[in-house]
Amino acid sequence: MINKIIFKEVSRNAAFFALLFLIFNWNVAVGQDSILVTNDLEFKSGVYLNAESFRNDKPSLDWESVRYDVHANKDKRVIQFKNFQKLNQETKEQTPLNIKEIWGICVNGIPYIRVDIPSRNVSEFVALRTRGRICYFNYEGYEIKKVPMIIYNPSNGEPVLKKEVENKVEVIFEKILQFEDGTIGDFDLVTFKSWIEKVDKRLAETLSKLDETEAQAKLYKSMKIYNDRNPIYLKKK
Repeated sequence: MINKIIFKEVSRNAAFFALLFLIFNWNVAVGQDSILVTNDLEFKSGVYLNAESFRNDKPSLDWESVRYDVHANKDKRVIQFKNFQKLNQETKEQTPLNIKEIWGICVNGIPYIRVDIPSRNVSEFVALRTRGRICYFNYEGYEIKKVPMIIYNPSNGEPVLKKEVENKVEVIFEKILQFEDGTIGDFDLVTFKSWIEKVDKRLAETLSKLDETEAQAKLYKSMKIYNDRNPIYLKKK
C-alpha cells in the first residue's frame, strides 16, 4: 500500500515537472522567435502600403525611396504629407503616390495609421497611442450637432426665445484596431465587448455586470487589461 502511494506521488510530481518543462521551453521559444507587441516595441521605420506589411513589421518602402512635403504636429501626434513621390534609386525618376494608397507609416519606431477625415477634407497619419492585441488611436474632426440657442430681449436682457440649431462641433474620434487582421472600429462599449468576448469571456462578462456609465469610464483601462492578459507577438524575420 505504501509503495502504491509513493508511486502515485512520484507520478504526480513527474507530470508536474514535465508540465513546467513544456511551459518553460514554450516561453523560451516565444522569446527566441517572436517579439511581444507593446508600446515599447519599436517598429521598422518606413511606409506600409497595407495592414499585412505592418503586422509583419516589414515596410513596403523605406524613407530613402520616397520624397514628400511634410507637416507634423508633435503634440497631437499627427503627420500630414503633400506631394508624396516614389523615387527610382537608379534613374532618380519620381512617380506620384496617392496618400490613400498608403495604409500607414512608421517614424522613429512609432507606427501611424492613415485616417480620412471628410469633415476636415484631409487625410492624415495619427499615432497608434496604445499597441497590443488591440491598438488605440484618435483624431480630431467635426460633426453636425444640435445646440441650444437663446435669443434675449435687448431692452431688459430677458430670454425671449430658445430653440435648437444645427452647428458644426469639433469632436475627438476614438478608434481601435485589431492587430491580427487590421479591422478598425469605434472605441465604444458595444464594439469592444464584441471583439473580446471570444478571447477573454471573463473580462466581457465583468463589463456586462457594470452599469453602462461605469463600464464606459473603465473602457480604456479594460483594453489595457485585455492586452496584458492576451499578448500578441511579431514573428522575427
